[in-house]
Amino acid sequence: MFKLAVRVGFYAFRVRDFIRAITTQECASISSALLNGDDQNILDAVVYCTRVAEADGRKKLLAAKLVTPLVQLLEHDSDTIVIWSLDVLGNISKDALAQSTAVTEEAIPKAVKLLRTGTEVQRGFAAYLLGQLSSNYRSNSLEIEEAGAVPFLVGLFFFLEEPTLMFRKVLQHIHLAALLPTMTLFVLRSLR
Repeated sequence: MFKLAVRVGFYAFRVRDFIRAITTQECASISSALLNGDDQNILDAVVYCTRVAEADGRKKLLAAKLVTPLVQLLEHDSDTIVIWSLDVLGNISKDALAQSTAVTEEAIPKAVKLLRTGTEVQRGFAAYLLGQLSSNYRSNSLEIEEAGAVPFLVGLFFFLEEPTLMFRKVLQHIHLAALLPTMTLFVLRSLR
């Protein structure tokens, strides 16, 4: 099992080396698809954005102002589009400017809503996004806490019956150190 994971990781790393930089024209095309496309065009654009963001193309996606339409897609009817949008926003939000833009566009309340009411996969990706948004700014962590996310994060961490591969990815990337005192209190209270 471990060798397979290493191989998968190795191949993912090698693929990253071969993804070329996104062009300005492609950014415009993606923006158009996100804003005006049908569900299939939107899904194709979001999946492409995810791959570009994973290959360190975050700055070009930011320059193309794609964070705003991606945050809007968190309320889309398609579960698949929502999941991919959460993933790309989590990948892009490694950048401070993207974090700031996503927070301004109300990504935190939308992600918390998905954390509460979404599917298991959506909840995992919502936790990933919230972890990325909280990683550099205490104010974002406080907003996440005030939005009522802590009980749902604790539930996700401690009570998930069958952690999926995606949930393991979330655990690898999430950084909610600023929320740990509150999470600890919640766990202690629930043990009484």
